[in-house]
Amino acid sequence: MELVITGAAQAGAVAPAKAVSGLLTDIASAGARQVAVGERGHVLLSDDQGRTWAQAPVPSQQLLTAVYFVDARHGWAVGHDTQILATVDAGATWTRQFQDPARQAPLLSVHFLDAEHGFAVGAYGAVLSTEDGGQHWQDVSQRLDNPDQLHLNAIIAVKDAGLLIVGEQGVIFRSADAGLTWQRVQGPYEGSLFGAVATAQARTLLMFGLRGHVFRSSDFGDSWH
Repeated sequence: MELVITGAAQAGAVAPAKAVSGLLTDIASAGARQVAVGERGHVLLSDDQGRTWAQAPVPSQQLLTAVYFVDARHGWAVGHDTQILATVDAGATWTRQFQDPARQAPLLSVHFLDAEHGFAVGAYGAVLSTEDGGQHWQDVSQRLDNPDQLHLNAIIAVKDAGLLIVGEQGVIFRSADAGLTWQRVQGPYEGSLFGAVATAQARTLLMFGLRGHVFRSSDFGDSWH
C-alpha cells in the first residue's frame, strides 16, 4: 500500500506530514470511500481502496477514537474532550457538534440507527443521545444500571434484536427499544470487553476483550460461547 497524503489539513488538525506516521484508531466506509481517524484530530480519506490517502480539514487536535457512517455521506467521529464531529459530505469536511472538556470522559464509540437517531458512549459510563442528527446531544447515562460508572467501550446494533454496549469489567447492556431503556446482561467474562461485531445472522454477535477472549451469542446475549 502506498501512503500518500495529498490533502491539506486546516482549522485544527496538524500538518499532513504528521498524519503519515500517526496513530489511527478506527476506519469506516462512506460508500466507496474509506475514512480513517486517529490522533491529533487526523481524518484520512481514500477513494482507491487504500492505495493513496488525503487528509481532511478537521476543527480539532484531539485524539479521535471512533468513526461511523450511516450512509455514503453522513458520518460522525468521536474522541477525547467528549467531542463529537460530523460530516455530510463523506468526510471531506467536518464540523464540531459537541464537546465537554471539563467532563474528562473521552468518547470511545458511536452508532446511528438512521440519519437522525444516534448514540455515543465512552469513559466513566458516558452515554450521549441525539434525535436530530446531532444538532442537540443529551446525556442519557442514567438510563443504564451502571452505578460504578464503568467505561463503555463499544456500541453496536444487532440484527433483528436491538442495541448492545460492552465495556469495563465485562459489563454488557442491551436495548430492544432503540435505546429508550436498557437491561444489564450477565456476561461470561469479568475482564474488560473492548468491542463487539454484529453478524448477518439475526440476533447474533461476537464480542472480544482482554487476553484474547472472544465470545459468540446467537440469542442477543442470553447465552454465550
